[in-house]
Amino acid sequence: MLKLVKPSKEYSKLFLNAIHKARFLLMIVGDGIRENVEELLEHTGNMIDMHHNIALCELEIYQMGASKIVIPHLTAHTRIITRGVISIEDGNIKLDNIEEEISTARPKHNNAILTDEEFIKNYTKSHHNITMDQISNFMENVRNLGFYTNYGEKSMIIHLPGVAPLINISFKDNWFVPIKIKNSLKRRGYSELMADSLLADLKPFVKNTPRSKSKPYDKQDVFYYLDENIITTKCELFLNALESFKNKF
Repeated sequence: MLKLVKPSKEYSKLFLNAIHKARFLLMIVGDGIRENVEELLEHTGNMIDMHHNIALCELEIYQMGASKIVIPHLTAHTRIITRGVISIEDGNIKLDNIEEEISTARPKHNNAILTDEEFIKNYTKSHHNITMDQISNFMENVRNLGFYTNYGEKSMIIHLPGVAPLINISFKDNWFVPIKIKNSLKRRGYSELMADSLLADLKPFVKNTPRSKSKPYDKQDVFYYLDENIITTKCELFLNALESFKNKF
């Protein structure tokens, strides 16, 4: 017979502290990892204010007569990085330098972090109507406005200093999640009106696609996809929207 053992006070304290700081491993397990799950993993893996780790485990299931064989595969690439996590405890600001294993979407090459040249080359391969000069100029203009860019395996992430990713420009789609933008700004003490203003400015660029689960912004926790023309014919209007948001900081 199994006997339940009451956890010690020290363990309970460590457990509650880990939950408070979101220091946990979330493993998503399934017999098929869909691409939008990988996009979510890439997005959350770049959040700079959380201690969490996320991993994907894909199961291969084989029928052997009356039995089944299950073979698990970790589909994500893991790398060690050091992050500075700022938290406020009892009115005091605390900075923790945390060395963590961060999982990113399954790699197609050994180095999961793209260079500008690699991103431009791969982006134009998947967007045949966009030239290398157009995406290069777009990236330069975004940075000139004061935005930062960093790379996942398949996307360029646009953000402001100290603010979690705002917009993902990926090989397949350009997307954002409203609730992520709102929560990121709220955690840093900014008014929700700032997030609402940005979302309103992005709304004209949101494209109607079957992948969207609702009209903008009936649901806040789903992916919304931006028109490819933000790189080309609508580039100036899109940059104006970003500049308007940046000037509020």
